[in-house]
Amino acid sequence: MANTDQPPINCQRVRITLSRDGGDTFPYVLAEDTSNDGSEEIVVPEVYTSLARVKVEAINNIFFGQ
Repeated sequence: MANTDQPPINCQRVRITLSRDGGDTFPYVLAEDTSNDGSEEIVVPEVYTSLARVKVEAINNIFFGQ
């Protein structure tokens, strides 16, 4: 865990999305609004690609991780 839920970042909620084109777009929402606690159960859609990327982005904050 990166402790992004603690100061100085202090992000409490995140959105998790999936890209199949190497990160150009993220059309698949895996979790719309979830706690930033370092763990989330998701269902990954049947997406056939070797370029998949997952993005965890802050809700009401400024960072994202990829």
